[in-house]
Amino acid sequence: YLYSGRIVVRKLFIGLGLGLLSSVLAYGGLALSPFPGLQQIALFSAVGLLAAWLTVILWLPFTSPKVKIDSLPFALWLNKKKALYPKLEQHPKGAATLIFFVFASALFLTLYATPQDSIRFLQTSPQALLEEDQAVQKALGNNTNSAFLLVSADLIETTLQEEEQLRLRLDSFIKQEKLLGYRAITQALPSIKTQHQNIALVHDLYDMKLGDYFNTLQLSKGQKETAQQVFANNTNILTLENWLEMPVSQPWHDQLYQHEDGHYSSVVYLEGKLDKQTVEQLKQITASNPHLEYTDQVEEISNTLAIYRNKILNWLLIAYCLITLLLVLRYKKNIWRVMLPPIAGSVFALAIAVLANGGYNLFNLIALMLVFGIGLDMGIFLQESRDSAHTWLAVSLSTATSLLAFGLLSLSQTPVLYHFGIIVLPGLLLIWLLSPLMQTEQQEKN
Repeated sequence: YLYSGRIVVRKLFIGLGLGLLSSVLAYGGLALSPFPGLQQIALFSAVGLLAAWLTVILWLPFTSPKVKIDSLPFALWLNKKKALYPKLEQHPKGAATLIFFVFASALFLTLYATPQDSIRFLQTSPQALLEEDQAVQKALGNNTNSAFLLVSADLIETTLQEEEQLRLRLDSFIKQEKLLGYRAITQALPSIKTQHQNIALVHDLYDMKLGDYFNTLQLSKGQKETAQQVFANNTNILTLENWLEMPVSQPWHDQLYQHEDGHYSSVVYLEGKLDKQTVEQLKQITASNPHLEYTDQVEEISNTLAIYRNKILNWLLIAYCLITLLLVLRYKKNIWRVMLPPIAGSVFALAIAVLANGGYNLFNLIALMLVFGIGLDMGIFLQESRDSAHTWLAVSLSTATSLLAFGLLSLSQTPVLYHFGIIVLPGLLLIWLLSPLMQTEQQEKN
């Protein structure tokens, strides 16, 4: 073929523009993830795609081939193999079967696809190693888990008093064997109120026993008066400032915080494994007291993943709708030829992931964005090229490189990579197999 650069750009402009839009939307979904690495990939990919598109559009018009370019033999051979594919519109039963499986998979996902947002699903260590680590931690006396209680108040004294009241409830949990133990700062720094109470108890004890001790020691009257005066004046209070200056306070510093606005917070670490009933009781205790807050770091991270999963899902649906509206303007009644393969491939791939793992997560949905974008590119280029001999070769090479780059991640032992690859591998492969079914005989002849 011998075409000038301007003619080539004119023929490819709409197809390349639609392909750019779908790919940018696909990679743009990565920017919604909570991971800086994926956000950087999204930015790099979007900017790279835009730069590549501008390079072709602005540079190609100034080029013109000097020699006639013949089709590659391998491209011709591959195109002939594609021509052997049956056309879906000529086989109503085949079309009905495909649509049935798409709706069946969608129904299966609606009924049985459960979100798996727990960070524990991303645990990479073998179970045997985790059990060994737990045994070592238990032997060392380090049984603190991811849950803790936060006590906050405007004054340090109020904070310590609230923590002491909380410890009474926790002590009852220990007696009921619902809690193994806890680590609270008031175990080392009692509130001033508690210190006064302790001093009063000591004085009461002295008043009861000192007379007998003095008589046993055969002290004189003057010595007795001096000793009683010393005991009476022994009312020293341990303040926060004095306590912080003591070396014994060093291990407790990470459990007491003074915020910029002046209020204080203390952390009460919980020890041992908590069952659901105990967790609910702790949440009820903290819910009834504005000074207390129950926090589980694992649960908070899991809730964050759930929020991002919902954002990605909404973005995925918005992208599908926007692209469909744009492509309807271009392909009108033939829109199904472009949209059906990526939709079917995405639904089938997600169903496979749910069957394999019992649910889906954030990373599956991020992978669906990529599958959808690359799948749309296949349909768009096949429609725009009028079945040019090199188009199917280009589409096949693009699929192969994407499968090698992303699909093989399904073999990874790292959960994040595995959940990404388990979608891309079957999704892109199915889209590549379904795309030739959507073409017409007229396209094949052209």
